[in-house]
Amino acid sequence: YQLGGSILSDDDKGNECALTSEAGVEALQYMKDIYFKYGVGAPGINLATGADAMADFNQGRAAIWLLGPWAVPTLNAEIADDIRIIPLPQFEDAARNVVKK
Repeated sequence: YQLGGSILSDDDKGNECALTSEAGVEALQYMKDIYFKYGVGAPGINLATGADAMADFNQGRAAIWLLGPWAVPTLNAEIADDIRIIPLPQFEDAARNVVKK
């Protein structure tokens, strides 16, 4: 979305897949690179489970985690002094600014 793409078409129906647009392909390539090029997340790499969704973050295997107030009780108390709340990362060449500053 930041790069100008969308999951569905931007017409009044929004019922066509738009992931094959240039922005969509770039975003999917970025996600693929995260898993396969950088090895930072994918089945077989992640430790997270339904019972412990924060396992990777709590064990220092993930540098950033998206969460809401419902997840605070699952944070590891040992790392509480080392974490900070930050805005979502924003692509430098973003077509849409999705991060409030």
